[in-house]
Amino acid sequence: MTARPAIAPHAAFRKTAGRALRLALAAAFLFLSASPALCQDSLPAAAEGQMAFAAHLMKTGDYYRAVTEYQRFLFFFPQSPLIPEAKLGIARAYILGEQYRDAADSARDFISVFPENRLCFQARLILAQAQGRLGDAAGAAEEFLRAAGSAPDVADADRAWAGLGLVYLEAGDFSGARESFSRIREGLAAGCPPDEVQKRLALADTLPHKSPALAGTLSIVPGLGQAYVGRFQDAAFTFLLDGALIWAAAESFHDDQPALGAVVGVVAVGFYAGNIYGAVSSARKFNRRESDRLIQSVKQACTPRIFGGISPEPGGLSATLGFSF
Repeated sequence: MTARPAIAPHAAFRKTAGRALRLALAAAFLFLSASPALCQDSLPAAAEGQMAFAAHLMKTGDYYRAVTEYQRFLFFFPQSPLIPEAKLGIARAYILGEQYRDAADSARDFISVFPENRLCFQARLILAQAQGRLGDAAGAAEEFLRAAGSAPDVADADRAWAGLGLVYLEAGDFSGARESFSRIREGLAAGCPPDEVQKRLALADTLPHKSPALAGTLSIVPGLGQAYVGRFQDAAFTFLLDGALIWAAAESFHDDQPALGAVVGVVAVGFYAGNIYGAVSSARKFNRRESDRLIQSVKQACTPRIFGGISPEPGGLSATLGFSF
């Protein structure tokens, strides 16, 4: 029998490796050919899952992590149709987390990028509330007015008018508050029953008022300005103290003690000036106190539902949240 020639080990290895490489290349080609379709099917589900998790964090009050998850969504799914919901979610999470400057910036960004989007109205309400919280009453009023003009329905417009009414109310502009609250058509939707709110606002015409100018003028007689604003104990104390100092200064000069008289006179002038300033300040505090009572009375009747929406469904606006400055 003729012996078969032996195959060199390295030649056998090359042959086996070549087959394995060809099989690997074929498998890779098949995988790459099918992967686009697989990715297209899995991306929407992954995007919705990411949004649902962010919404879950919102519901549990974990607003800072929700911001991170919405930002993660924007990074990984830049072409998703849910981008507007994610951007609005960031603004909503910031305002619920009391990060008002970030909330205002996020809402402005949404409005500039999606001016015609159906959620733009919600962004304007968030921007208005954030500006109010930051002390920008004029900016808040402007945004509420814009929101009212672009509201998709009556209920949404009512929420904007209620917010604008609160801005005017906090500023002590009762006339502006009346005008804004009078535009509410469905009180239950806005959380503000128009008839009751207007009834309480009507008391603004009969609020007790003290004139700071008159209080200062009456204080020419020490204590009389304090008595005008109802601070009778302060009035009596001021009258007796200033009277005693003036008498002491006069006696010092009469007894030929000019140095002592000058010192006592300077002290008397200081207390006299303080008497006038105190009366003017008391009149202003009186007016502010009466105004605050009316404001609190109106707020008790009106708890505006300005913005909402922590539903996991895209664009969901199921929850409502109170608004206040």
